[in-house]
Amino acid sequence: MRSRTGKRRGSVLVALVAVVAVLAMLTPASAAPSFVVAGPGNAGLPVYYTPFVVLQKGQALNFVNLDVAPHDVRSTSGLFFSAVITIGKKTAVNGVKNLPKGAYKFYCTIHPIMKGTLRVI
Repeated sequence: MRSRTGKRRGSVLVALVAVVAVLAMLTPASAAPSFVVAGPGNAGLPVYYTPFVVLQKGQALNFVNLDVAPHDVRSTSGLFFSAVITIGKKTAVNGVKNLPKGAYKFYCTIHPIMKGTLRVI
């Protein structure tokens, strides 16, 4: 049986996912912001819902946390990073606008098992 807190968290998560989806649909494709999204994973292990992100050269990248734990985004080479944020928060990923075309690995500094790849085209 789910507790009221569990139901509320589930409702908040669904609402946040819906908001991100609607914003993405309403933004023209040429100006569509790209997102890295963190969320709860299987067996309680944290994951990025978007472990692979494609970005146009010069485009901004945002990070959204849909998990109850705090997370961030940091490149393994130190080229880009975000602030650590809590559930329901959004922040910019700094350092991506000047990245040359290529693939870049990223991870969460709090939960290093969370990994992803940013592809700049």
